[in-house]
Amino acid sequence: MNIIKIKPLLPASSGALVFFRGKILLIKRDNKPNIPHPDMWSIPGGQVEKGESFDEALKRELQEEIGIIPKRYKLLGFLKVKTDKVKRAIYLIKISREEFKKAKLGNEGQEMKWFRPDEIKDLNAVPQVRDFFRKNAGVLSMLIKDCTKIEELKNSLKTKIRKDTEFVLFDFKNNSNSLGNNS
Repeated sequence: MNIIKIKPLLPASSGALVFFRGKILLIKRDNKPNIPHPDMWSIPGGQVEKGESFDEALKRELQEEIGIIPKRYKLLGFLKVKTDKVKRAIYLIKISREEFKKAKLGNEGQEMKWFRPDEIKDLNAVPQVRDFFRKNAGVLSMLIKDCTKIEELKNSLKTKIRKDTEFVLFDFKNNSNSLGNNS
């Protein structure tokens, strides 16, 4: 069974490293005290709702936050934070020129902006996002330039992000994990 089609036990979330021409899209979260990490930069994504798969949640969140559902994407891995029980799926998405032109800030967030991976490490970003980029900016820069090298580069990604957080890479060779067209 394809893991991204599975409806996870809650709580869970889906997020995406959306990239175009060497830059990654971040959303500045709303400045509301009742949400996690208000007024901080983060990757697009959010909570998996009851009855949703990781895929379905990702599509819904991308539509809500950036107004598009990309045609092609791959599950990169899962972010595990020891201090909470949320299972976080992280996808890798290279959008087309047409999708880039259609992308716009949706009904969540204050702003959307494209950043080079090395710029993200110094932003006021969600701690796990900022630390992931601090440890992996170089590898991610190579990866977003040529996503066909994901198998080679995934072994270079640092999976220990913080003392309480690790990134578990998805096994691409043994799982069919692309939606839409395989890439």
